[in-house]
Amino acid sequence: MLADAGIHQNLADHLSYVFSRDPLVVFPERVELDDNTETDHFENIYSTNWNSMRFKPPPGFDSDIGWRVEFRTMDLQLTDFENAAYSIFLVLLSRAILTFNLSM
Repeated sequence: MLADAGIHQNLADHLSYVFSRDPLVVFPERVELDDNTETDHFENIYSTNWNSMRFKPPPGFDSDIGWRVEFRTMDLQLTDFENAAYSIFLVLLSRAILTFNLSM
């Protein structure tokens, strides 16, 4: 359904994985929202999935802040060396993205 609606296949696969993994979380007072102006439903669904990477939408549709990616610690406890290597890799990756102005 997502691919038919024009969503890129990789993003559609990722979102379908998120939906197939956990039940939906909806707060009773936030059920009737306009999804064209608010992102609360997406945030509620995504906040229940504590993967090592999370997409963060802009705080509002009229915001100048774009989509962000949040990297989190992995589920598996790492050794000190692996933890340092992961942290350094993320710093280098984020600096490369900023330096080369990559749009992914």
